[in-house]
Amino acid sequence: MIAENNQFIYAGSFDELYHKINNITPSTLLISEKFIQFDSFNILELLSKIPVKWIIIIGNNSSNAEDDLDFLIETSLDDNLLDVVTTSFSYEEIDDIAFEFLVTSKLGFKDYQFLSVLDFDKVEEVMILRKINKNIMENFEIYTQNDRRINF
Repeated sequence: MIAENNQFIYAGSFDELYHKINNITPSTLLISEKFIQFDSFNILELLSKIPVKWIIIIGNNSSNAEDDLDFLIETSLDDNLLDVVTTSFSYEEIDDIAFEFLVTSKLGFKDYQFLSVLDFDKVEEVMILRKINKNIMENFEIYTQNDRRINF
């Protein structure tokens, strides 16, 4: 499953995601802890090809997954990865996840893309996806009502 909403692109695998993204636009990556545990090679490959500035990890044990990802980044041979910010949230922090993903992570950038690799079999991750899409659509409605551009 892959979909796009303005500059929010989400997929169920790294391979699906990579074919839909702009490789030069700064990005935030929202990622399920599952992919850090079971697909670390592909995450490093993706990070070496696109300018990811912020990675948000979600899951039941997201802080452990963040530690694992930090270790992968620090031991990689790519110096560009050393500037990547990582953070983690449990599923219960749905409002914080949406805010961090759509607002905090893009501060200072005009052009930006929001990327996500989620486990669509997990109800919690689908709920987070819906919350983010709802926030995007609310901003779009404000844009159309006020006839001016709002960058989320």
